[in-house]
Amino acid sequence: TQWSIARIKGWFTNVYFRPTELQALKFLQTVPHDSVVLAGQYPSNFIPAFARVRTLIGFSDFYPTYDDFTKEKTEIEAILSGKKAMDAAKKYLQDHQVQYLYREANPNQKTSDYYKDILEKVFDNGSFEIYRTRL
Repeated sequence: TQWSIARIKGWFTNVYFRPTELQALKFLQTVPHDSVVLAGQYPSNFIPAFARVRTLIGFSDFYPTYDDFTKEKTEIEAILSGKKAMDAAKKYLQDHQVQYLYREANPNQKTSDYYKDILEKVFDNGSFEIYRTRL
């Protein structure tokens, strides 16, 4: 069964959602419709199926060139990992009118330091975090 396989090999997130991720997606159902959510490439493809929100990145086919897609993906990954400078992250979030940020929790990063001047944590279940922008 699927649960036996999951216990042996871990969760197959391309097929099955972890319960903690389903909790985070359920939370996104409570945010205002058409909110813009910044998330990584993979979750950006399925978040709109769970909540009436928009995401910034999806399939590379939606960009004029693959280089444009790669640049956008790199920008988003830098923000999600906390590696982008505060001012640059703020500008990116403002320019793209982002209201929420969705990411997997990073056990190696103190979340209290994660862009604390521009983000407010509104959801945290230990595995996933959702922030609301303060712009």
